[in-house]
Amino acid sequence: MRVEIRGSALIKLTQSIINITIGDKTVKKDKKVSKKSKVLAHLVSGESITPLEALELYGSFRLGAIIFELRADGHKIDTEIAKGSGHAIYSYIK
Repeated sequence: MRVEIRGSALIKLTQSIINITIGDKTVKKDKKVSKKSKVLAHLVSGESITPLEALELYGSFRLGAIIFELRADGHKIDTEIAKGSGHAIYSYIK
């Protein structure tokens, strides 16, 4: 799957390889794609994600921990709290 993002970001995700390019920075993994990489690809593609979506799409029970790690890696991720349910909605800041 290829997803073209505004500007210079490009994501290529397959079963065994992930390449994420944002500006000059490229992340490449030639092994089983981790949940962290799948969530990053999801966010960089312009989609927001909730804990329930992360569980359904990627089998991740710990989206908050993944978001913490991505932020520690330097990615800018916004958190919005849904009114009523109070769950987190995460989105990538470009």
